[in-house]
Amino acid sequence: MEAFVAKVNPGVRAVLEICAFVSLGLAGFALIQGVLGWLLAAVLPLAAIVAWAMFCSPKATMPLSLPGRIVVEAVIFGCAVAALAFIGQGWLALLFGVVALASGAYKHYTDR
Repeated sequence: MEAFVAKVNPGVRAVLEICAFVSLGLAGFALIQGVLGWLLAAVLPLAAIVAWAMFCSPKATMPLSLPGRIVVEAVIFGCAVAALAFIGQGWLALLFGVVALASGAYKHYTDR
């Protein structure tokens, strides 16, 4: 079972990242109407993508220690959960949060 989880978890993490970026964009669009909503829909995911690439990705330009990565991931995934709840997707926010927490816990437990 652990070998299966070890093979599947990187893919799950990649899907979680994409879902987080999309949910931030949707929430940005829903937060403000008009041109500013479109701008926010682009800026929020872009900021999260840049932060992820700089600090959390396997090829991070400024890799952090394990506690630092956990904090950045928690902020990005936490904002995604809040974004999903904001746009009225409470159950999806709960599911996303649980899967992100389980996947992150497994990844960081095996990375120590």
